[in-house]
Amino acid sequence: GIARNVGKVSKLSAAVKEMNEEQMERTGASPANLLFEGKSKTAIYAVRSLGIDHATGREIFMDRNGMFTDTWSHLDLVECGDSEPDYRGTINTVFRYKELSVNASFKYQWGGQRYNSTLVEKVEVKDYY
Repeated sequence: GIARNVGKVSKLSAAVKEMNEEQMERTGASPANLLFEGKSKTAIYAVRSLGIDHATGREIFMDRNGMFTDTWSHLDLVECGDSEPDYRGTINTVFRYKELSVNASFKYQWGGQRYNSTLVEKVEVKDYY
């Protein structure tokens, strides 16, 4: 079988919008779990990193307008992907011969992203908050 989930947030309460603002301010290097009207509830929000400037040793970020900066800001959080796969499903088969029975099941998914925290946790050794 094959399945697809295309859920979007239709309306947020004032309390959830306030929690989003608080989360954006304290998210640090970790991706933010934010909710916005008209967007997927599994969207990944982060500040885009372009790597390290070899001349200064500082990390270079891309702000929400596409400009380069060496200052991280929660105002530059943008949707960078979605953890929900485009498609998912399973394939099953059963083979029987006399008293022997073999069952094989395979699960698959196509699409969807994950936040790779290796750079933050293992290389930069940053304070997450």
